[in-house]
Amino acid sequence: MIDHLLKFTNETAAHIALDPLGFGGIDPDSGSAYWDGSRVLAGQRVILSEAVTDNEGEMITPPMLADGHWVTVSTDALDERITALPFGACRIAYDRAAGTVFTAADLDLDMMRDARVEPTWTGVTYPFRRAA
Repeated sequence: MIDHLLKFTNETAAHIALDPLGFGGIDPDSGSAYWDGSRVLAGQRVILSEAVTDNEGEMITPPMLADGHWVTVSTDALDERITALPFGACRIAYDRAAGTVFTAADLDLDMMRDARVEPTWTGVTYPFRRAA
């Protein structure tokens, strides 16, 4: 299974890119946008650094979040339709079985070293995530 972690400016942009590929659509009755929940996790957060709290648990510094609207699309194999999306939308493609990572050329993995993504598919820990 390959998880393609994608970054868009907003949810509308994500639908414009992914609906034609069959990962979402518009409900004809309600007119509401939807995602294929068996293959898409939308509205994720990429947390670059955790919140800092004092000894009493009061937050001193909020968590630092990566900007953008984040979506993960899972497919059986690396999907070049996804990795070739314009504007470098595909930031990371992670092969769960092999443990290999394909990244966008401009992605700073040093910056992502302590990052974590939430939510994720059950049991999935991306390789740049800090060990718990």
